[in-house]
Amino acid sequence: MDAGQFRLVNRYSGLVLGLSGKTSRLAETTPLRSWTDTTGSTVGEGRTAAEQTLTFTDAGAGTLGGIHTLAASGKNLDDPDSSTATGTPLVTWAPHQGENQKWLFTRQAGGSYTLTNAHSKLCADVEGGSTAAGARVIQWTCTGGPNQRWTAAKQPDGRYKLAGVRSGLLLTTASTSDGAAVTHRADTGSALQLWTIG
Repeated sequence: MDAGQFRLVNRYSGLVLGLSGKTSRLAETTPLRSWTDTTGSTVGEGRTAAEQTLTFTDAGAGTLGGIHTLAASGKNLDDPDSSTATGTPLVTWAPHQGENQKWLFTRQAGGSYTLTNAHSKLCADVEGGSTAAGARVIQWTCTGGPNQRWTAAKQPDGRYKLAGVRSGLLLTTASTSDGAAVTHRADTGSALQLWTIG
């Protein structure tokens, strides 16, 4: 979803979600009749246009298009040995700025991203479309399938949690050692699931 201003209207009742600065009525629904009714009538209840307009801010990674590195616990997401073979399991490795550690973020409908390796031109893919925790993340021919799409949720410290669209599980590295396997797993709050996007 793009950032901007939207009205939230219940499609069954036609009522609008309204927010107010008055502590007695912070959030409620009001009839969708007039956006500028300030008369206090029982129809509009005196709600102004400002009280019925919400600003949506992308809580994910709305500006992440382009080529980036991804690092968890100081190790970069890596296509090992600069492989160009489909099915190669991804690992994390000490940063070295090689093309095999660079990933093209391409935004998809709904705000998710595909991650394409700059060297191999293959996409980060949950093997076999698995939804099981611990399934390997490999590189595969880019198909745009849900097992190749990732949401990026920015955390308060600026790092990101990357979740598979198909599984909802988080991109996770096994350890801080070079060559650690990359899988997808349930959110445990581990630093091994928090990615710095550079």
